[in-house]
Order: sequence, then structure tokens, then C-alpha cells
Amino acid sequence: MRRSFLFLFLILFLGSRSYGQSDPLPADTTLLVEYAFIPALSFNSDFGLIFGGLVNRYDYSKGYQPYSAFTGVNALISTEGLFLANLNNDFPNFLGKNIRLTHFLSVSQFLDDNFFGIAQNDKLFPSFEDDPELYTFNSFSIRSELQFRKAMQYYEGTNRLEFLFTNIFNYETPFDTDVDMLISQVSPLGFTGGSTNLLLAGFILERRDDEIRPTKGTFTKVMTGPSIKNLGSKYNLYQSWVEQRSYVTVNFPFEMTFANRLIWSHSNGDTPYWALPRLGGENNLRGFPDKRFMNENYIVINTEVRKWLGRLPFIGTEWGGAFFLDAGRSFSNDEFDDLFSDIHVAAGFSGLLSLFTEDFFLRGDFGFSKEGTGVYIGIGFLF
Repeated sequence: MRRSFLFLFLILFLGSRSYGQSDPLPADTTLLVEYAFIPALSFNSDFGLIFGGLVNRYDYSKGYQPYSAFTGVNALISTEGLFLANLNNDFPNFLGKNIRLTHFLSVSQFLDDNFFGIAQNDKLFPSFEDDPELYTFNSFSIRSELQFRKAMQYYEGTNRLEFLFTNIFNYETPFDTDVDMLISQVSPLGFTGGSTNLLLAGFILERRDDEIRPTKGTFTKVMTGPSIKNLGSKYNLYQSWVEQRSYVTVNFPFEMTFANRLIWSHSNGDTPYWALPRLGGENNLRGFPDKRFMNENYIVINTEVRKWLGRLPFIGTEWGGAFFLDAGRSFSNDEFDDLFSDIHVAAGFSGLLSLFTEDFFLRGDFGFSKEGTGVYIGIGFLF
């Protein structure tokens, strides 16, 4: 499966330290804006050399937690045909109306996308290493996610209940596919291209002590809703998402944090392959290929033991690590009576490096499974 290695060759931060809500604000509020700029060079055995970079802007000027505003832009291009550009905006108190507005936009062209089939829980034959071209295809995709979160006035602070509305638009189309590719042989729903436009409603119950670096408390997220044909969607379907996170910190034999996450993702109706719940890769089952298991449902449990090991306060650098265990199952809507078969397990460890501001830290995950090894570079904790 894919293996990637990231080398950061330049790190520049402009700005000063962050300020909490209890700190006095200096007259020059430009000091409360921080930038992170990281050009990057990586190598992947499937993609070749990958070039790219990111720019993050953190605005602490109004004292909101975890910041007043955040904007992130990143782009990647590879010698093997990957192009990816992302834009991320986050406003925790949009227009001063106690509404949190976030928006994420991604555009990508991928000449090495994965398709292992739907409801394929068995060992691949031939294996990915024996015939990687069978399980790949060319794709172009656009994803836009707009989210509104409204906190209840009577339930503020670190403990709050928020009503949630999310609009997720997905467009994907394969191109230049041939008969040697599994996706052409199977021709799943969505093979000719199209879009979905999910309108989801739900709630978030936030009880963590910190959003970016939690050490105790819980987080609950529930959302459900349809994608209706002719309302920006080519298909009629219905999806639900339930997520529960919990954090406990102990001081014996030394201080460490136990973090746990449980997710159930569900879909019914005419669901194209790109909108099906899927397991594998850096977001849930580290060590398996991305999109390895795809079906109408998945359940996944992630457990991590995290520890910050040391810091250099004069330059704001901190480092640490974690061990993790991921376990999940992908299944159809007819298999709820047998939830404990075909469980896939991966385990591994992470390296953590915080740079100049606690809100920005790099995470490197090394996951191991029965189907190979995965290396993933990300920003912040997985959950």
C-alpha cells in the first residue's frame, strides 16, 4: 500500500504569542495575529515526489476561544499526477451573534485514487502489491462543507450545547478509465459521475476542557439528513453520523491522556460509491489503504495514549508522542444482527511537535495492519 514520508525544510512563524480571554489586550492588536508558513517536500512510492505547502492564519484579537478567526490554505502537486488544493475558514463567533461558522473547500485531481470494491472485507486477491493498477483509477472531485453551530445562551463556557446545520456538497467523476481497472469492471453507482448535496441537522454537546488539546471531558456529535435529487444532487439518499469522544488524564506513573473515539456512519437509498461510509487511511483505520472498506455502514473505535515529553519555552517548541489502536467494521444495512464479525484492527504510534504556538502542532502517525504500513503527516490530533 501507499507509504509517504514528509520532510519539512522551512518553517517560518510571524507574530507573537497567543492571548487568553483573561489576558489584557495590547493596543496594537496586530500582535495578536500569528501566521504559520510551511513549504514541504515529500516522497511517496506511488505518487513520486510531492511538493506543496500551507499557510495558516490565527487571529486572537477578540479573545474568543480557541481563536477569533482561522484561515488555512494548502496545496499539493506530485510528479505522478496528484493535485490538491484546500481552503479552510473558521469563525467561532460569526458577526458577534454566538454562531460558529466554518467552511471547507477542496478541489482535487487524482490519477491514483483507490477503489477496492463495495462490501469487500476479504483479503485482496491479487494483493495490492501484486497488481496495484487493478485497484486504482483517475478521478476529479470537489467537496464543499458549510457548517453553522448555534450555542444555547444558557449553556455557555467549556460546557455547551450547540444546534448544528451542515451542508456537504460532493462532486466526483472518474475519467480515462479502462477495462483493466476494477472500478470499470464493477461500474458502481456513480461511475458516470455526479453530485450529492447533503442537508444535515443535529447537535453537538461540548464538554472538553480544550478543543485543540483536550485532556479531559467528552464530545458528542449527532447529525442526520437527506440528499434530495434535483436539489444539487443526482441521487436520493439519507445519511446519519453519531460520534462520541472521551478524554481522561492520569498522573500515575506519570501524566498521560487516554483519548477514545467511537463513530457510527450510516447511509441508505441510492448512494454513489464516493458517498458511501468508508474505512481505511489516516482518518479512521491507520495502516490500511485509504477507502479500503466501503459499505452502507461502518463502526470504528480509536484509542490513543498521549504524552507530551518536553519543551523549549524560549522558542515555544514542545514534543511528545502517542500509541494508538484502531478497530472497525464495514457492513450493509442487512447485517446489524452480526456486528462483531470482520473486525479490522490496526495499531501504531505517533510523534508530536508543537511549534511556537500551542494551537499549531504536527503529528506523524505510523500505522501497522495485516495489509501493510501507513505513514501519515497531519496537523493537530486526529480527534
